[in-house]
Amino acid sequence: MKGIIVVISGPTGVGKDTIIEILERQYQFKKVVSYTTREPRKGEVDGVQYHFVGLRAFLEMERRGELLDHVVVTGNHYGLPSKKVAEQFFSGKRLVFNVVVETARLIKAQYPASTLVFIKASDLQTLIERLLKRGMSSRQISERFQENPHQLVPPEDFDLVITNHDHQQGVVADMIAQYLRIQKVHSKL
Repeated sequence: MKGIIVVISGPTGVGKDTIIEILERQYQFKKVVSYTTREPRKGEVDGVQYHFVGLRAFLEMERRGELLDHVVVTGNHYGLPSKKVAEQFFSGKRLVFNVVVETARLIKAQYPASTLVFIKASDLQTLIERLLKRGMSSRQISERFQENPHQLVPPEDFDLVITNHDHQQGVVADMIAQYLRIQKVHSKL
């Protein structure tokens, strides 16, 4: 029995993690936790937001084929555990990922029934204000957007693009769930 995969992408600070928490709580999705070489931020817990590992351990996992992907964002390495994804998907679980656009496309290639969702901010100024409130400096924000300018533009090949207006993550999660219900009905026709 195959599960459901929802892949969420979008710029940092747009509310993806909160949307995923709502999907977990209200719609029984399970977030697959990525590995990263970056340092934990204040309040982050190993195994919850990410599995925090050193670069050597990360590269060894990649060498052994244990990662579904490998991306570098602002000098930090990220990767999804391929075996865990496959086990949970083929056991019928509802999985949700928070990944960059390139990884979303890799997941879609390996799991064609995946739903790709791009979350965008209502406007750039609102997004910048959110990131500043998170403690990012203007320089860090600029570097992030320069390194990944595509994260601000919804990809044409994604299934769903949703604007997350301030404090509307619950509405966004509901829209994703509704889209999946509609797709399920259409697949039975």
